Amino acid sequence: MQRHSIIIPTYNQTEDLNRALSSLVLQTYKEFEVIVIDDGSAVDNYDVIKSFEKNLNIRFCKIDNSGSPAKPRNIGIKMSYGNWISFLDSDDWWHPSRMEVISQTIANNDSDIYYHKLLLKKMVLGFPLVSIGSELGTNSINDFLTYGNSVPNSSLCIRKSCLENISLFAEKKPLIEDFDLNLRLLKNKYRYHFINKNLGFYWLGNNNISKTSKRNILGFINVYKKNNLIKPMILSRGQQSYYYYYIGTQFLILKHYKISNKYLIKANAQASPLKLMKYKIYFKLLFVKIQIFRCFLYENKNYYFNNLI
Repeated sequence: MQRHSIIIPTYNQTEDLNRALSSLVLQTYKEFEVIVIDDGSAVDNYDVIKSFEKNLNIRFCKIDNSGSPAKPRNIGIKMSYGNWISFLDSDDWWHPSRMEVISQTIANNDSDIYYHKLLLKKMVLGFPLVSIGSELGTNSINDFLTYGNSVPNSSLCIRKSCLENISLFAEKKPLIEDFDLNLRLLKNKYRYHFINKNLGFYWLGNNNISKTSKRNILGFINVYKKNNLIKPMILSRGQQSYYYYYIGTQFLILKHYKISNKYLIKANAQASPLKLMKYKIYFKLLFVKIQIFRCFLYENKNYYFNNLI
């Protein structure tokens, strides 16, 4: 029998939380509980929760700020009554049919983890994006380490027993929690099932981009260290290419162009067998080199101006 629990961690996002919960009220499948874990918000979310009590089976818990979504999610998992756990970040929201599609797919399959595509809202680096989420290949760990995380967290529905068997989300050090969780699930050979539909929306906000990117770099490297993938480097060429590409891209977001250039050159050196990745790296490198040249001209503008005169 399916018993569904939806875990929502939130931090200072009252309006976004209201939107996420509103999308759950609209679900055509109603047999689920909602657990909201407030990670020490400065704002009071209790009134938001109270306004949904008539329409949702909802519980609320506020904790001291932990600094990452891992602890709130773990507390939510431990509080849950369900044998299937879905995660919904408080700034994301779902299509009304999401839970119904998930329930029907589980009934007709025997996988451990289900996920789907999410439509992106807003823009990244000025380029409009359509959706995230794609199917893992037969060599799923290799795909994951070569092309990155194609499993959006707000699309996941996982057997609770699988999460318990791998000791839930890692909390001890800064990590990209979603990347680490999926890597450990894949290493334990749990079965993923991709639903090729856009069943939700992923919000790309502008807040704390610099802080987020710095945390992403440290968290990304820590995932690889924690899983014994570097020092000594045991990754294939393609996997090394993605490792350097991700770090280079984060430094690009921070506008540290020279450091970004260094990592993207390393990524490019390892990417020759991977044509798609090769093109992605090439265009990022081209953009970075243009930015370095612009910075050089800006730093030396007085010199050039005086010599022109």
